[in-house]
Amino acid sequence: MKFVEDKLIEPATIGQIEEFEKKENITLPDDYKRFLLKHNNRGYPVKSMIVAMGIDNHMIQECIEYFYDLSDGVDYNLSKQRYVYEDRMPKNVLPIANLLGDNQICMRISGDDKGSIFYWEREYELEYSRFNVKENLAKISNNFDEFILMLLNDPDYVEE
Repeated sequence: MKFVEDKLIEPATIGQIEEFEKKENITLPDDYKRFLLKHNNRGYPVKSMIVAMGIDNHMIQECIEYFYDLSDGVDYNLSKQRYVYEDRMPKNVLPIANLLGDNQICMRISGDDKGSIFYWEREYELEYSRFNVKENLAKISNNFDEFILMLLNDPDYVEE
C-alpha cells in the first residue's frame, strides 16, 4: 500500500500492539496487526476511495483521510478514537480510519464476524439514536486485507 509521505509516522512495534490489546482488552485480527507493523500511520493512502453499499442500500463513495495509529500523545490514535466513539458505536466495534466527511471505517473486534470491516455513517447517528440503536453500520468487507484490496485510486490525488 502506498501513502502520501507527509503524514507518515513510524511503524508500530509488537510491543505497542500488545500494549493496546491489553489496555483495550481485545485481540486484533492478524491481517490488521500486519498493517500496523508495516504502516501504523496517520497516512493518506493513494488508493483511498471506497465505493460500496451503505446503510439503506445507498451507494457510498468516500475517501479515507487517514488511518488511526498506535502512537502516543496524538488525537488520531486508536485508543483516543475508541474513547471518542464509545457511546456512539457498539462496544464490539473499533474505529480504524477517518473518512473525509467524518464518517468512519470500523472493525468488528468480537462476535461471529470478528475482523469484518464496516462503514459507520454519522448522518444516521441521530436518526438511530431516537430508537436507542447504535447499529448505523454497513458491512463492506469480510476482513481488513479484503478491505485494502477494494480501495480505488483517489481521483483528486496527483502524484508529483
